[in-house]
Amino acid sequence: LKKAGVRLTKDYELWRHWQRLTGEIVEALYGTYYKNRVEGIDGLVDFYFPKKRLIIDAMTTSYQAIQKESEIRRYLIPGHRLEFWCLHKIYEYKVPRLRYRYPDEIIRLVNKAKHIPNKKKNKLIERIQNKAKEELGFYTKKELIEILIDYGLEKGKKPTFRAFAQNSKYPSPSTYKRLFGSW
Repeated sequence: LKKAGVRLTKDYELWRHWQRLTGEIVEALYGTYYKNRVEGIDGLVDFYFPKKRLIIDAMTTSYQAIQKESEIRRYLIPGHRLEFWCLHKIYEYKVPRLRYRYPDEIIRLVNKAKHIPNKKKNKLIERIQNKAKEELGFYTKKELIEILIDYGLEKGKKPTFRAFAQNSKYPSPSTYKRLFGSW
């Protein structure tokens, strides 16, 4: 696409990187998968595991749209399950045999997999965390608390709403409000 002069957006780049990482994760967890065309499904799938009767679709965000509803109908062929692996939760369709998985749960799946060597597990987990944090700016509560403590130790004073709002080095105050209910 770049050679053709098409400028890729940050969202497309993020999705492409997430899809590639999801492929590495599902292959490590479940083995070889099929991609694109699958018999009985109208459309292209990201990852298909026939023995598990499982279709996995990599999405950066769970969202509500007519095309997503159509995709769900096309992908949920009889006797199969569909999972959306997402970095961020906005909306979830409540449909039988459809499941959403987010970074925390994906990390737990990787951690539980006894057949994946620890070195590979750690690398996958680190990449999942980095994709969720760096690309989307999400943090765990523990990390946010550690950032506040580090700020206090470094500056010798309590962190303030203003200090965090004015410096992009720190998570925004709205991130703290979203996770903790207030600044």
